[in-house]
Amino acid sequence: ALKLRVTDGTLTTVLSPRGAQLTAVQIKVDVIQRSSLTVGLPAGGELFNLFVNGESVNVVRNNTDENEWQFYILPGIDDRTATVQFVYSAEGNRLGNVRLVGPELNVPLENIKWNVIAPNEYVLTQHDGNLELAGQHHTQNYDRASYLSKAQGKREEQAAKAAGLLQQANQLLQAGDQSKARWALSSVANQYALDAASNEDARVQLENLQTQQAIVGLNTRRQRLYLDNDAANAVAADNQQLREAAAVNPILQQDALNFRPQEISQLLGGNSSEENAILHQIAGRIVHHQRTSEPAPQSIGINLPEEGSVYNFRRSVQVSVDSPLELQLGFRSLRDPHPLRVAATIATLLAIGALIGFAFNCKQSV
Repeated sequence: ALKLRVTDGTLTTVLSPRGAQLTAVQIKVDVIQRSSLTVGLPAGGELFNLFVNGESVNVVRNNTDENEWQFYILPGIDDRTATVQFVYSAEGNRLGNVRLVGPELNVPLENIKWNVIAPNEYVLTQHDGNLELAGQHHTQNYDRASYLSKAQGKREEQAAKAAGLLQQANQLLQAGDQSKARWALSSVANQYALDAASNEDARVQLENLQTQQAIVGLNTRRQRLYLDNDAANAVAADNQQLREAAAVNPILQQDALNFRPQEISQLLGGNSSEENAILHQIAGRIVHHQRTSEPAPQSIGINLPEEGSVYNFRRSVQVSVDSPLELQLGFRSLRDPHPLRVAATIATLLAIGALIGFAFNCKQSV
């Protein structure tokens, strides 16, 4: 059964006159079931970075193919979709005749756009491949000011998104949606898009939330043991408060981690203060172990130098799995003389030569 499906994707490739290619890929993935995604780069390709839902992830190189990379895909806050972004480079021919090969994915693709950016002095003369040319436009010069402006705009966008997620996390907590609140806080804490104080606040909130969830999980296990033993004419003395707490525990009753922070004391009903202290101590150790485990290496975002003529190619459906998108492009430099102009010049010179020869022959005959 299909576990992942790409519903939208954009590739942007910047070409150099010598043929080097730098490509940024952004895809939207429908996550039917948690699974891994395999990305195969073109021969000689080099992966620069990879993000899932804006966060760096652990990437494993395939042993059988050094250009193939594998990583896990988890859905975002909507529990349905994920975004994947990565940048890679590849070598190619000079711009007279360029062959572009997209990354190979082990899932079907839909609604793919490929923007190819050629230097200012080059124009597209021919194209072939499994995408259709949909349009073209020209971008302004990309200088230091453009780079700084684009980088600043990207940072501001990320900061605004992180601030919105932090506010949404608090709303989700009050609504009792523990899983989504944890995802939102984790995203804010791991992306470092806010200032140092706000990032630290998100990290502390995340750690407190993880500790509370671990306490409730440990206590749920304790309640289940008590109820199972009681059902079998158990040995332990009757604890009515614990029974009442188990009756409202959403994990036991609904198999869902949904509770508000102010309900924790009710969920721990029937426990002594000493028992709660022990649960807190164990939960703290579990969370501390998770937090100190080796994190994914932090990738660096790359802003492509988008300057020159932009050619937009599109394809609605790419059904074949592990079949790359391909473009065969021909470019002509405006600095090179046009073939028709060269032919006309040669013809003119020949005509002038012929007239001079004719005039000379006429003079000789006289």
